[in-house]
Formats: sequence, structure tokens, C-alpha cells
Amino acid sequence: MKSSQESPDTFRELRWGDLQTWAGEKATSEGMKYQDEERVKEIKRSSEGSLIARVLGTVEYFTEVSLEKGKLNSTCTCPIEHDCKHGVAAVLEYLELVEMGEEVPVVPEGDTLLIMARKGPALPAGKTPNSYQVCRTELKEYLERMEKSELIDLLMNLSEKDSLLSKQLWDMLNLASEDTEGR
Repeated sequence: MKSSQESPDTFRELRWGDLQTWAGEKATSEGMKYQDEERVKEIKRSSEGSLIARVLGTVEYFTEVSLEKGKLNSTCTCPIEHDCKHGVAAVLEYLELVEMGEEVPVVPEGDTLLIMARKGPALPAGKTPNSYQVCRTELKEYLERMEKSELIDLLMNLSEKDSLLSKQLWDMLNLASEDTEGR
């Protein structure tokens, strides 16, 4: 297994604009707030060089952030599921630790932190997979409370990562403008 000294450190060269381009202005700002409030409770690096963190939000969330070929990507157990404020907080925490000269340890295979970060989105407290419809209703209610600009940012970010969603949005735009030829 590689030590943290040997695993690639691709995060050091990141700039604020890189985070905003990746996660959006709102998530970046909220991630900075989370990091300032010391909500990143545990952070390690994988042997592949990604960041794995436990972040306290509404509940405890687990996130994994990778940087490959200059492009940030993350998964999270929060309802957003990826490229969220929890991932931003993890990156900012890592950069602060590096700046202070602290070493971020490599997480061993089988470590609970790694398992939790890679298990996928968490269901709301007390929910089971059989309560999918209840979770859907709660998610719908949450989305209804979001500001229009937040929803637009979410859709734009998702459409960049999901070609099927992007195509569907373009089809909707073309239908709305009566452009049946499309792009």
C-alpha cells in the first residue's frame, strides 16, 4: 500500500475558481462555511489519491472527492449525491491541513470511512428501501423549497455529467421553441 507521501497529490494546485466551476457558487460558498465551522470531522486519502471525508451536515455524510486530468468529481451520501458542499468542505479542509504542514493519512482498505463513502446515498433516518415512496415525497418537498436559481444550477451541473438528462433538457427546449430539428 502506498503511503500518503507516495500517493498522487493532485489537489494542491486547485484555485477558488476551480471549486466554483465544479460545484457551483452556492455549494462552494456553503462548503467554505462548513469547513470554517469545523464540520469536517475526519479526512483521509485513498491509495488512488482521492479524498475521503466524514462531514457533519443535517446528519453525518460521507464523501469521496477525486481530481483526474484537472477535473473534480465527487460522490456523497447526502441527498445531492455528488459535487456538493460536503465535497467542497473536504477539499478545503485538506488544503488547509497541507498548508499547515499536517499529513493526511491514507485510508486502509476495509476502513469504515472508505466503506461509508462508497456505499451510496443514505436514506433519511428511520427509512428503509421499502419506504421509497415516502423518501420520494420528502425529496419532492425539499426540491419545492429550493430557490429557482438553485434548481437551475442543479440541473445545469447534472446535465453536464449526464448525457441522457442533457439530451432530455435540449429536447424540451427545442419543443418549447418549436424547433423539432434540434441541435
